Amino acid sequence: MQDRGNIRPILRRGLPPLITVLILYLLYRSVDDPRRLLDVLASADPKYILLAVALVMINNLLASAWEHQTLAKALDLPLGLAESSFLKLVNYSLRALFLKASDLSRAVYYQRRFGMDLGLATAATVMIPLVNLYVLLLACLIGISISGSDPYGIKPWLWAAVLLGPPVVFIGLKSLRSASLGHGKLAALAANLSRFGELPRGTMPLVFGQGFLCLMLEVSILGLFLKSVGLTVPLSMLLWVVPSIQVIANLPVTLLGIGAREWVIVTLLAALGSPEELLAAGLLSSSLDRLLLALIGLPALGPFIRRLKGNKHAS
Repeated sequence: MQDRGNIRPILRRGLPPLITVLILYLLYRSVDDPRRLLDVLASADPKYILLAVALVMINNLLASAWEHQTLAKALDLPLGLAESSFLKLVNYSLRALFLKASDLSRAVYYQRRFGMDLGLATAATVMIPLVNLYVLLLACLIGISISGSDPYGIKPWLWAAVLLGPPVVFIGLKSLRSASLGHGKLAALAANLSRFGELPRGTMPLVFGQGFLCLMLEVSILGLFLKSVGLTVPLSMLLWVVPSIQVIANLPVTLLGIGAREWVIVTLLAALGSPEELLAAGLLSSSLDRLLLALIGLPALGPFIRRLKGNKHAS
């Protein structure tokens, strides 16, 4: 039994990189001309690549960090923009190394840094992904409606999720809070999440707007990477392709979504470009977006862990 316990963490950390390598290998084998793939990568327009990388930095170190800072201010946490950007970089590095759940690490950071209740801190880190998921679903619905293209027949499901999602979540949280689940962790988390109704008026619409701004930056970034390899994709199509990429790439089965992102791009945009061009755009997107941020954040891991330990001893 002890051996199995030792193997599980190894499998949990080792499987996502293996799955990433397997998907990339299969995608590479699926292209008609591997040499042309290398030619497309080598001839990619650096002007669009540099602009895309600049937007990556703006999106993750300013726009997304601002989103977390807004929620922190509503909770009376003195979290500055620089510190929020620092946490964002650490988030990517933790996900790349599979040290621990990055959202939980942010919650523990809030608890030890500001003396915040861990349940409310966890709720604070869960709320933004929930809001962003709703933004993704809404943008996907808008994109499909504008483009008039629904190849997978998901539009009715998107309407149901957009219209029924918020009330279902609200009723579910209220039910969990009042249910006879005792004082379990799920009930405690639901109770803390339901307290977001007590936030200052205008907080959640602002977080929603910031989430939509981040999504539009992501749309622009992918559009630029596609443009760098000579492909022009309509905005209406990007509005539903990018949310699809975000949802699938954030599943914890690949390394930072690498492999999953390329597969979605090659599959959903197959009618607009060759497999070589689409795979090249996907590789540029993964390497100069998530992987680049994870590498930049590696030097911040040491200060992050020391700060956690220092605040723990101080408390």
